[in-house]
Amino acid sequence: HGCGKKRTDLNEENDCDEDQASELVTTEDPCDAKRKNWKARQRSTNFAKSIRKFSLLHDNRVSHGLIEAMGEGLEIVSIDPTMRRLLGWPTENKDQADGAPPLPTSVHDLLPESFRSIHRQFLAKAIADGALPSSLMHPLRNVKMLRLDDTVVRVNVCIGLITKDIPISSKECMFYALVSEREDAPPAMEKTAAQAESAGQDREDSIASITEALYGFNVGRSVARGDLPTPEEYAKATVLFVDVVDFTKSCMELSCTEVALWMSNVHMAIEELIRKHAIRKIETRGDCYIVVAGCNSVEGDLSSTQVLRMVSFARDVAGVLYSKHNGTKVRFGIATGPMTVAYIGTHQFAPTMVACGDTVNTAARMEQSGFPGLVHLTADAAERLCEETGAGPPPLHMTKIKSKGAVPTAWYGLDCGY
Repeated sequence: HGCGKKRTDLNEENDCDEDQASELVTTEDPCDAKRKNWKARQRSTNFAKSIRKFSLLHDNRVSHGLIEAMGEGLEIVSIDPTMRRLLGWPTENKDQADGAPPLPTSVHDLLPESFRSIHRQFLAKAIADGALPSSLMHPLRNVKMLRLDDTVVRVNVCIGLITKDIPISSKECMFYALVSEREDAPPAMEKTAAQAESAGQDREDSIASITEALYGFNVGRSVARGDLPTPEEYAKATVLFVDVVDFTKSCMELSCTEVALWMSNVHMAIEELIRKHAIRKIETRGDCYIVVAGCNSVEGDLSSTQVLRMVSFARDVAGVLYSKHNGTKVRFGIATGPMTVAYIGTHQFAPTMVACGDTVNTAARMEQSGFPGLVHLTADAAERLCEETGAGPPPLHMTKIKSKGAVPTAWYGLDCGY
């Protein structure tokens, strides 16, 4: 196993000190475990040196703290001097004053207590998946960490693996967290952890608020805990497809940056109207939006007004996009009937939400066979709209629909300027 090398060879190849080399040579075991542990720590040391060099190049001062941890328990292996200052730790563990609170031994303990269980669940899911989520390519912003005096500091954190050749489930797998204090953080620490708890502004509530905004309050808390929600079946819901007219042609005429800016403005306008009309976004596909109503997923999403709110939403979207976003025109298709909202688990912590069923397919066909400035409705959706508004039976017309043949449909004019 290579343990019989001379001490000088080990020193030349690995640049380790005599005590480390002696420990490797004199052991009678194959020393695989010790070699792995030594290599991991040597790699950790080199990594820490590289981080400090990068930090100095960045702004001529060591502004990034580094935490290195090992295994599922995230046992702290080392914390560099910058991180110690940020957390209010002594320069060396041995310098801890008598009677002072003990230093945390796990990264979990550096987080507010209310967030620790969620943090452990997220890590357990990553280990089960065999990889950290790709979303960690980007920094985690505005994260709360506990100082030794129980005050809270807000930081930005980059997380990754040091030992990429070791399975993430291994006890020898080493993680790093590159931490920088937020530039907009006040000089004095905001409040104690106990005060943060009593105010209810902890990390867990923040995550829950985000997931509720994405998934609705029925399943938001479940997603926040790291669970994969069960499919939701609805006997009668309304699905609407929104699609930008001549999007492909516009992409050929505009630059990539112009298309990105255009779509960003379109999406922001639609998102605002989704909240206004209390409907639920399922997914986006480029220039296409898929939304549903009648699921009671957000406040105000009443089953008794599901089609009426969809038509009102379509009217507002058409008017805003045409008048305020360079004459953008859109088509709409609406269908009402049974449908299922399902959640697809991925390597990312947030599952992908999809709508399934013939009602969804039919709404897509309504949009594809529609015209700008009009809402194309199935007979069921049109009849439901008339019931909700107290109007008489809708005027239906036989329309040839792809894969369905000639079916009765209705048209609703939006009076949006085109």
